[in-house]
Amino acid sequence: MKLFITLVLFITFVSTCQGKSIELYSAFGTEPNTLGDGVQEFVDQLEDISRLQVRVKTPADLGIGQAELLQNVANGTIDMAIFVLNIQDRGSEELNVEIDLYGESFPLGLQLEEYLSWHYDGGGLAILEDILKNDGDGVVILPVIAAPGQSAGMFKGEITKARLEATSPPFKMRTFGFGQLAMQEAFPNMEFRNAIPGLSGIADILDGFETGDIEAAEFVYPQVDFDAFMSSANPNIQQLGVTHYYITAWQSPVTVQYLAINKKFFNRLNEKRQNQIRLAALASTQDSHSRLLLKQGESLKDFQDAGIFIRTLPEDILTELLAATDIVLENIASDNPRFKEVLNSVKSYVRTQNTWLMLVAA
Repeated sequence: MKLFITLVLFITFVSTCQGKSIELYSAFGTEPNTLGDGVQEFVDQLEDISRLQVRVKTPADLGIGQAELLQNVANGTIDMAIFVLNIQDRGSEELNVEIDLYGESFPLGLQLEEYLSWHYDGGGLAILEDILKNDGDGVVILPVIAAPGQSAGMFKGEITKARLEATSPPFKMRTFGFGQLAMQEAFPNMEFRNAIPGLSGIADILDGFETGDIEAAEFVYPQVDFDAFMSSANPNIQQLGVTHYYITAWQSPVTVQYLAINKKFFNRLNEKRQNQIRLAALASTQDSHSRLLLKQGESLKDFQDAGIFIRTLPEDILTELLAATDIVLENIASDNPRFKEVLNSVKSYVRTQNTWLMLVAA
C-alpha cells in the first residue's frame, strides 16, 4: 500500500469496448515488478478471455493527474481506470476514513479469500461504489491486483514492549495510517515521523536511520523492502544499523488495487463483454496474489542470507496493538456515519464467517 500510493494506472476502452482493441494506460508499464507484473496478468487474462487486443500506453498521453482520476471515471471522461485508494486520489478528508478499510488498510484479520468474499457477496463493493461515485454517472468497482499484507517494519535491534513504553528516550518510528493510529493509542510515549507513502519515502527512511532520527520504519512488504533498502540502496539499511525485520501483518493482512469503470459506459456493454471484464479482473487478482506470496518467502530468505533477523512481533506487543486497533476503529466510527457503515458491514461478515469456521473445525 505504501509503495503504490503515488502510482496510478489508466485504462480506456476504444469504440465502447465492442470493437477489437483496448488502450491500457499504465504508470507501472508491464515491466517485471510488483504492480507491473499485475498489470500484465490483467492484460493477458483479458486478451485470452475476450480476444481483444490490449494496447499499453503511458498515462502522460491522457494529461490526467491521479487527483483527477476517480472524478474523470465517474463523469465519463475516462471509461476505466486501475487505481489505488489513497489520499491523493480521494481529494476529500471525509473520504479518507470512509475507505481506509478497503485496499489501503484492513486491520480486522481477513485473508484474501475472505476479503474478496466480503467485497463480492458481503456488500463491500456496493458500499465502495457508493462512496466513490463523486456525483457523476457512478462507478463499477472490481478488485484487480492483490498484494500480501504489510510488514511490521525494519528495526534497529530487537523490539520489546518496555522499549515502546519508554519515555527517555522515546522510541521513534516512521509509519502512518491505521498502523500509526493504533500504535499511538497503545504506546502513547512513542514518537512518530509522519511520511507520505511511496517511492519518494526511500530517501527519507535512509536519512532517518543514518542520522538516528528513527529507530524503525514501516514501508511495504518483504519483496519491495529488500529491493528498496538492501539490493540497490547505498548505503543499505544494514550498514545503517538495522538488524531486525518484523513480518507480522497485523495492520493490513492483504492489500488490493481496484478497477474503476464508468457505470454508464459499463451498462452500454453487452452482457458477454461485462462478464469477460469481471472474469479477467477476478483471475488477475488471484494470479497476482499467488505470485506475490511466493516472492515474499524468497525475499525473506534474502534478508536472512544478508544477516538480518526475521521475527514476528512479541505477543505482548501484538495484544496491545490489536486492542488499540478496536478502540481506534470505534472512535472513528462514532464520528463518521459512513465509516460506521463500512465497519459494521465488515464486522457482520466476520461474525458470519467465524460461525462457519467453528462448524468446520468441530
